[in-house]
Amino acid sequence: VTYSRSGNNPDTLVIYKYRRPSGSSFNHQFAHGVVITSAEFNLGENLATWTAKGIGIWTQDTDAFSSADATQKGGLTVNPTTEPASPVYNGSVVTGFVGSATLDGNAIGDIQTAKITINSGSTLFAKTFGSYYPTAPERDVRQVRLSFSLRESNTSTQAVNLRSKAIAGTSIAVTLVLGTTAGSIVTFTIPVVVLTAPVIDEQRTLFLNFNDCLCLASTGTAKDEITLKFT
Repeated sequence: VTYSRSGNNPDTLVIYKYRRPSGSSFNHQFAHGVVITSAEFNLGENLATWTAKGIGIWTQDTDAFSSADATQKGGLTVNPTTEPASPVYNGSVVTGFVGSATLDGNAIGDIQTAKITINSGSTLFAKTFGSYYPTAPERDVRQVRLSFSLRESNTSTQAVNLRSKAIAGTSIAVTLVLGTTAGSIVTFTIPVVVLTAPVIDEQRTLFLNFNDCLCLASTGTAKDEITLKFT
């Protein structure tokens, strides 16, 4: 399955937070009308992780569900006090420290860590006159950034190439693959990365840090600053 960026208004989602053991005696929460404003993917950890932030129309407690108005209930008519018995999971956890890294057409084995940050530009209309709640999602300028740490060596020309491209302002293409087990492999493809000036790590002097490199689409009209593929 391949996912790329969309120029349409963002989809919204509902997030439920259940406490264990689930039941009506506990106070649970759910947020609805949520749009994702930013996301971060981390590579080089024991398990691949990602985090997201967003804004929603309303967050509702199950304790106060009966006194909530229709907007606060998010269209629900029954208090959602019971967690679904059999949630659906697609695939298994992804190992975060195996895979491959290809930068400027070169397979690089000395990548230590990497981080992809996405600012979606999505938000909600939150100041509509006459409304107590946000009324609609909207999307503005989106931005993708890549940071990574690279170990240098006396015999490798790959770091020299990246340093030269950074100084010259020449963009490169980047492909990062996490995992090696079929069904739990994630591939990040970024067609255009403008490298920032590398910084020598003060704690580990053999390492170069490329921080917050700007990621761009392949053309002025494309929406492929980043593509995620699950295989």
